[in-house]
Amino acid sequence: MSSVCVYKRRNANLDLLRTVAILLVLIYHIFQDLPYQITWLTEYGKYGVHLFFALSGYLIGGIWFREHALNGHVRTFHFIMNRILRTVPPYFAAFTLYFTIRSQFFSDPFYWEFLCFLQNYFEYIPYYDISWSLCIEEHFYLALPILLKISWKYIER
Repeated sequence: MSSVCVYKRRNANLDLLRTVAILLVLIYHIFQDLPYQITWLTEYGKYGVHLFFALSGYLIGGIWFREHALNGHVRTFHFIMNRILRTVPPYFAAFTLYFTIRSQFFSDPFYWEFLCFLQNYFEYIPYYDISWSLCIEEHFYLALPILLKISWKYIER
């Protein structure tokens, strides 16, 4: 069977949820250093990241299952590469800019773990700590297709 592109469909309701998640995260970060009398409400903004993770799992799983339904299989390497090409180049660009500017003012060492999304395994992330969520997402993008491929063999029996 020929491969059919299954990545083009958009759902306006999911886009709305993404917008809500973005706004929650922005509000949380913008107002987190204000006095408690103001920030008690903005504390809920941290749940925007949870919403992003839930949406990501739903959307990535949906892409996987649609491709399998249309083609009878999923090209795992192609699936993983599509995810990587969407997230890694912007991450590297932002990290390069961040580290270049930061290194002008601080004498922080360069950690290769940032290139492999392993900084979450540090006791604490020394800088660019906002990258923690992308690390989780990249691990998810690698693990999910492999786990689905393995489990699919048992489901099809």
